[in-house]
Amino acid sequence: METLVKRIKGAAWVSAAGFIVVVIGLVLENLDALELTGVQQTWMMIVGTAIVSQITKYLNTAKK
Repeated sequence: METLVKRIKGAAWVSAAGFIVVVIGLVLENLDALELTGVQQTWMMIVGTAIVSQITKYLNTAKK
């Protein structure tokens, strides 16, 4: 039963990670449309990268 719960949680995290990656991709594609300054674009990329790295770190630890 516990393995089933872990699998469900893992699947939820994977789908959430996929969703966030899609959102970040859309945001990055539409940065020009948002007309942000270069500094804001840089910050958005830094934050996006940090989020993705945290998710991948969590997924890697969850697999073990």
